[in-house]
Amino acid sequence: MAIIPPGAFGGSGDEQAPAPSFGVLLVRVDGDVTHESVVEALTSARFTGWVSPEVPVEGDDPGDAPVPVWTVAVPETPLGHVAGERTTLHELAASLAATLDGDAIAMVNRREQLLTLTADRAGERWVDYVSDAHLARPDDEFAWGPEGAYGAGALARLCGRPEAEESVYELLSEDEGDDVNESERIVALGRLLGWPHWLVSVGGLPKRVFRGPDVKDFLRLRAGATGIGGRVKGRLTKVKRRSDLTQGG
Repeated sequence: MAIIPPGAFGGSGDEQAPAPSFGVLLVRVDGDVTHESVVEALTSARFTGWVSPEVPVEGDDPGDAPVPVWTVAVPETPLGHVAGERTTLHELAASLAATLDGDAIAMVNRREQLLTLTADRAGERWVDYVSDAHLARPDDEFAWGPEGAYGAGALARLCGRPEAEESVYELLSEDEGDDVNESERIVALGRLLGWPHWLVSVGGLPKRVFRGPDVKDFLRLRAGATGIGGRVKGRLTKVKRRSDLTQGG
């Protein structure tokens, strides 16, 4: 797997510091699904975070594969509620796919130890994956290892790269054990499926995204609003939304 440069996630590179968490939501811009319609849907959902410009991406050796174009949404609180109605990132992806009649992929990397990935097409869940079922459900004595790797074929087709199914399955099935780094899994998947190469660097927002778009090109939304109005709404929604659903309380 790829070597991730120090500080790519917005941290200091201090090995003693806990790894940060981050999340991304990719919506494929194709046909009737435009970048503008994605932004409108995120605004209506009262999303809080950053929205990238539309990003055309090619893999290392795409050959005749189509070049996917994505709009990427980065939640401010990836482990908690990211939009109105106390919506999580994976719930938001499902809602957007249904609303837009399109494709949406959501990933949450929890402190480099756990990757959750869902993929939805037009209101139907195609992929529901966790890299470590025991960490995701610690009270379930039968939960262990990766779950949902069988969705590799569906994920590859949704991204327009059906030929990558076998390699995607191998990556999703890989049990990292104690030597876990879920960002490396995301980078490797992205190379196969045509995702933006800077996804693992979004933790640098609002300062910078390593090898990604300029921060000023991201649209900042707070409860679906921009500017001063967004700042006010953002403060109000923080009272209602939880920032980390993995914590008790």
